[in-house]
Amino acid sequence: RGIGRALLRAILDHAEGATVFLEVRTDNDSAIRLYRSEGFDVIGIRRGYYRPSGADAFTMRRQAHQ
Repeated sequence: RGIGRALLRAILDHAEGATVFLEVRTDNDSAIRLYRSEGFDVIGIRRGYYRPSGADAFTMRRQAHQ
């Protein structure tokens, strides 16, 4: 447990304060909670983003220097 958070924080450290974007399945509640807790906000939706299932994705953004 906590591996996802540790990996995300390593990525954010590597980004050195830059704005970071990601996509996540709209039904992946645990990942969405993790990303929100690290300062990400939903800024859009990509319909049919994942293939072959056609599942939708949220686009999320963490502003620079959070």
